[in-house]
Amino acid sequence: MSENPLQVLVVEDNPADVKLVRRCLEEEPNGPIDVADAPSLEAAKRYLTANHVDLVLLDLGLPDGTGVEVVARLREIAADVPIVVLTGRFDVALGIQVLQRDAQDYLGTVNTT
Repeated sequence: MSENPLQVLVVEDNPADVKLVRRCLEEEPNGPIDVADAPSLEAAKRYLTANHVDLVLLDLGLPDGTGVEVVARLREIAADVPIVVLTGRFDVALGIQVLQRDAQDYLGTVNTT
């Protein structure tokens, strides 16, 4: 039986972070995952308009948008697509704000270096 791969869009302008997320997702043993990436809010909006996406992994600091407004602007294009915010800025108040803007989750990363 052939499974359709999960379609994930990583919206992140840092190539090293994109590479890390891509590597983690593509090595997932529980099923196929196709990963696309967009380095800006506008690129993400274009991609979402033209392609089916099952999940968006979103950084809040993009060259053309920052903070909770990025979630709201993506919601305009992808009303039914789950958005998970991945950010190096772990902040409970910010997490609450993005959840109020209809993100499904807010995951702050920890730099261990």
